Amino acid sequence: MKYKFYSINKLLLFIFFMPLFAHSQIDSISVFFEKDQFVLVNSQLQKIIIDSMVESIVIKGYTDETGSVDHNQLLSANRAKTVEKIIIQKGKEKLILSARGYGLIKSVARESKDNPKNRRVDILITKTPKEETPIVEEKMIIPEDSSSQTLEQEFEEMEVGEKLVLQNLSFVPGQHLLLRGAQATLDSLTTILKSNPKLKIAIEGHICCERQFADGFDQMTGKRNLSVARAEYIYNELIKNGIPQERLTYEGFGRRQPIFPNEINERQKQANRRVEIRILER
Repeated sequence: MKYKFYSINKLLLFIFFMPLFAHSQIDSISVFFEKDQFVLVNSQLQKIIIDSMVESIVIKGYTDETGSVDHNQLLSANRAKTVEKIIIQKGKEKLILSARGYGLIKSVARESKDNPKNRRVDILITKTPKEETPIVEEKMIIPEDSSSQTLEQEFEEMEVGEKLVLQNLSFVPGQHLLLRGAQATLDSLTTILKSNPKLKIAIEGHICCERQFADGFDQMTGKRNLSVARAEYIYNELIKNGIPQERLTYEGFGRRQPIFPNEINERQKQANRRVEIRILER
């Protein structure tokens, strides 16, 4: 099977050969809010420290059980946005993968309906290893004519059966929602499909990091079908944007087809956390 790699900003694929014992470190910070509030007091503000070793940040907001479902969802989202703004003010906007409110989902302290431990935001931080591991070899693969090729040109050159890896079409860890910046790639794909009415594609979803189960756990639905959910999300978005359903199929492959079989840093994990587009007919 032939692959093509496309990135909207740079058509570059970096492959790092590093010892398998080098792993990213996951830390978390929890900040707590007053009842029914989404403004942080000073003592909680001081807990948000983002150092130079941070690779990525995921922000998750929660509430207690005292409000309605809609109220709690909005409140948890506002709490997540509060923390997001603080991190942006610290100049770390590019590190943020997502900032969402989850209402009561996965609220860990449920001893009472107004437990203050539930009125919180969790900041999940991926860091580089404390001890730097030397790079054995660094290799850069640059496809031919990468400086001038566009996504449309890539599609024009593809044959039936070939796959296109859209490197910017990446997902939030553990979810089927797209990362910031991925919408531009999805819009480009929509435009190409509208310009080529005979083009039929398969949308193939993939995950990273899962070792025990056939597919990943989707935090948004509670189901273990993350690769399918990612492919279906793109499928539904394309239909919503006017692409006929009969021109599209979708399928999830779990972690059976990783770009990096042993993810050793966040970059490689994100590369595996993807969908691919395969040409079915043109």
